Amino acid sequence: MLKIEIPTTCPSCGYLLETVNEQLFCRNTACDAQLGKKLEHFCKVLQIKGFGPKTIEKLKSADLATVLASFSIPLVGGTASGKIAAVVSSIEEINQETCKIAGLGEKVTANLLNWINTEYPEMKEFLPFSFKTKKTVVSADSKRVCITGKLKSFKKKADAESILAAAGFTLVDSVTKTTDYLVDEEGKMSSKREKAVQYGITIITDLNDLLKENKND
Repeated sequence: MLKIEIPTTCPSCGYLLETVNEQLFCRNTACDAQLGKKLEHFCKVLQIKGFGPKTIEKLKSADLATVLASFSIPLVGGTASGKIAAVVSSIEEINQETCKIAGLGEKVTANLLNWINTEYPEMKEFLPFSFKTKKTVVSADSKRVCITGKLKSFKKKADAESILAAAGFTLVDSVTKTTDYLVDEEGKMSSKREKAVQYGITIITDLNDLLKENKND
């Protein structure tokens, strides 16, 4: 005779189940399954078409970088979101230190942390996002690169940053004493270039040269 084992934890979130009148209930208000059903019910009542289970599933699987960029946090767009998502595995790991490791500027960091401390706690229980991402481990000896001005070697700055990250470089928004390279293909004097000269940082006039050098190492 087949023995049926009564589950003790929620199959969706792993929260301990509660038995009430021989029925099992998950009391976790942040349970993905419950949030999905609540959102589906909400859209059904308001007659919002095309917002069914498959669409909600896509929202749950959205990665951290994409989700952060969608919240209209001042100065936190696709580039900044991608940088922080490369060094953390969840939104709870975002703090002053991880923002520094990601190379975010002071204003970007302040805006992001302010959003996490004020708006995020009020909305996280109702959002169908997991806020998870596969982080890329940044090596301690990873070279830190800052880009200033327009690029000639790439049509989009985002493409250049993606290639640099894939090559093992750490992207930073500002020039500090710990910066290894400043990419300046325009050759115009700027505050970043002035700091690079002041700190004795190597200035790269063609990003492809840096990538070729890195490949030959």
